Amino acid sequence: MKNHISNFRDQGFNILTKQQLLNETATQYSEKLDKERSQNLWLKLFKESLNDIDLPLTKELLEPVKRHFSNCLNKSSDDNEIFNEWKKECIEDLRIDPIIKAPIIKSMIENKEDLPKSIKHYAKSDNAKIKNLTVNDIYKNLLKENIAQRDINAAHRQQDMKESNLTSEQLYKKYLKKEASKKTLDDIKKTLDSHLTKKHSSTNIVPNFKKQESNKSNTR
Repeated sequence: MKNHISNFRDQGFNILTKQQLLNETATQYSEKLDKERSQNLWLKLFKESLNDIDLPLTKELLEPVKRHFSNCLNKSSDDNEIFNEWKKECIEDLRIDPIIKAPIIKSMIENKEDLPKSIKHYAKSDNAKIKNLTVNDIYKNLLKENIAQRDINAAHRQQDMKESNLTSEQLYKKYLKKEASKKTLDDIKKTLDSHLTKKHSSTNIVPNFKKQESNKSNTR
């Protein structure tokens, strides 16, 4: 353990917070792996995926990270499977802060790993800008996406609150108005379809009419 900590210190780790993370997770183990191997796996995962975190880490930030690591240890005994599953779980978990997610995404991009659906837009391997994104760039992007999603959720909640304050009569009128707008669109579609049908049928009528006229002239 001391050797690992000294290595992290040499690489510029924030020792006060990152050593806390290592100490708090070092006691975790699973039925499939012995305690020593579990600790070594965590140290390796921490070094490879969370190496670029320079912001202060707190216990609140790290709790879900530890939880996913324990969960993945119980799912598999294969190192790569544990790492890959841990990364995906962390990225998909809304409780995990962008501070944690950013270096994980960066490591996945560098290793050309399959990214979860929620971050597929980072997977454009032919795009030089994506390749050159720093952890800080990804962190800022994640923050923007979180803010945008919060705004959308807030708008939905506000709309729900407005509707919850409506009387049954007001809700019924709103429903009728919505249905009326649908009916209008349906009517427009039917009118257009009818018009197109008549147009096609008229093109067939004209030649027949001309034939009839020519027959009449011949009989005369």
